[in-house]
Amino acid sequence: MKLMKGSFSILIGCGMLALAGCSVAPGYSLLDREQTPADALTSEFIESAPQVDADTSRLAADDGGTLLWVAKGVQEGTMCLIIQSEGEGMGGLCGGPPVTISSVSTPTYSLYIDGVPTPEGHRKVSDNIFATTG
Repeated sequence: MKLMKGSFSILIGCGMLALAGCSVAPGYSLLDREQTPADALTSEFIESAPQVDADTSRLAADDGGTLLWVAKGVQEGTMCLIIQSEGEGMGGLCGGPPVTISSVSTPTYSLYIDGVPTPEGHRKVSDNIFATTG
């Protein structure tokens, strides 16, 4: 599933974690806190992204001007990673976990469940998000 708004180009990839009976929410502690105004997604993005449960969005990181949000997907068992770089529109991808997304001007970002060690060739951006290095 690809979500895109404005001139923001997204290169997508998505993987599945094969754990029987695994539910999404317990694996993402950043969703445990209350939503604040900074966590809100733009109305333009919400209108163009019905796959995202906007009421669950949380601003997860600012990686040198690239903002990253995490939200539950409306389809059971999915999570969404939303990205916005300076001067570009907001775009996102739902699926996984993990969920992987990038744009022309950013590294590739991946959303993992809590407790995953930093994958080889990546750096930690937040508790659940890693970016490719190099």
